[in-house]
Amino acid sequence: MQIGFIGCGTIATSIATGFLSVDSNLSPVVTHCHVTRRSLSNSLALLSKFSPSKVTVHDSAQSILDVEDVGTVFICLLPKACQTVLPRLSFTPERQNIVSLVSTGSLADIRGWTSFPEADRDTDTNTNTNTMESQSQSQSQSQFGMVTKMICLPSIAMGRSPSLIVPPTPYLEALLGPLGGTVPCSTEAEMTKMMIPTCLMGPYYKMLKEVKTWLVSEVGCEGNSAKADKVEFFVKEIFMGMAMDLKGKSIDDCIEEQTPGGINEMGVRNWESLGGGGVVDGCCDGVLERLTGKGSGLRSQYCKGVRMRGIYRRRASSSPFKDKQKIFKGMGDMDLLTAVS
Repeated sequence: MQIGFIGCGTIATSIATGFLSVDSNLSPVVTHCHVTRRSLSNSLALLSKFSPSKVTVHDSAQSILDVEDVGTVFICLLPKACQTVLPRLSFTPERQNIVSLVSTGSLADIRGWTSFPEADRDTDTNTNTNTMESQSQSQSQSQFGMVTKMICLPSIAMGRSPSLIVPPTPYLEALLGPLGGTVPCSTEAEMTKMMIPTCLMGPYYKMLKEVKTWLVSEVGCEGNSAKADKVEFFVKEIFMGMAMDLKGKSIDDCIEEQTPGGINEMGVRNWESLGGGGVVDGCCDGVLERLTGKGSGLRSQYCKGVRMRGIYRRRASSSPFKDKQKIFKGMGDMDLLTAVS
C-alpha cells in the first residue's frame, strides 16, 4: 500500500516512520510513503532513513495526488494553511481517502477544502452513536471517498501512540494497529474531549523540566553540563519507568498502592494540598475552551487560584487516603490562592 502526506512536519514524519518500520510480514502494510518537500529537514531525514525505495519527496502536493497508487492521503497542515492550500489542489475521491490530522478542522471543513462529496459515513456532533457503529461495520478497505479525522502523538513513530479516529474506519484501524492501535470515537464532539490528554504533552515535559531544575540546584551542578546531563538522564528514565509500571494496572491502583505514611503518599498529599489537581483541571478546561472556539483557553494566576478553591475541596472528598480531610487542615482560601500564585 502506498500513502501520501501533504505537509511533512513532526506528526507526518512520525506517522511515516511508524508505517515504514512495521514488520513487512504484517497485513495490511505500507510499502511506500510520498511526502511533500516541506519541511525540508523532515522529508530529507525520511529519505535518508528509509531510502528512495520507500520514500519519495515531491516538490508539490499535487504531484502526490497525481500518483494513482496513492489511495490514502494524510493531511498534516495547520488550519490556516488548509484554507489556502487545499482548495487549490485537485483530489480524486473515486480513488482516494483522506485522513486529516488538522486538530481544529472538522470533517465538514476538510470536505469543503478538498471538494470531497458528502458521505453518509461521516459524522458530526449530532450523529447517533448506534448509527455510526452500524455504518462503520459496512466499510471495507476498497472503498474510497472517505474522510477520517485522526489525532496522535509523535510516539506513533515507535508504535507507542494510540490514535483517536472519527468516524470508525475499519481499514485505517487495521493499518494503525501496529502503531499503537486506535480509539474510535462516535462523534467529533467526543473526539474533541478525548484529544485533551494529547494537549498535555507540553505541561508534562514542563513538569519534568521543573524536577530537573530543582535537582540541578539542590545537587549543585549549575555550570557543570556533564553532571546536569546525568541529572536529566535520570529524570527521563525514572518517569519512563513510571509510565511502564501502568501496564496491566489501573491508574487508581497505582495511586493506592503507595505505602501508607510513606514518602510517595506524602507526595500525593502535597500535590493535592498545593493545587496539583486544579492545575490539571485548568489546563484541560483551557484546551477544551480553545478547541471548541469558546475562548482563548488562557488561564491567569488569579483565575486559577479562585477556581482551585472549589476544585480542591471537591477533589479532597475523592482522595484515596483515609484521612483525606487533613489535606486542607489549616489552609484557608487565601492561603491556597497564595500557594499557587
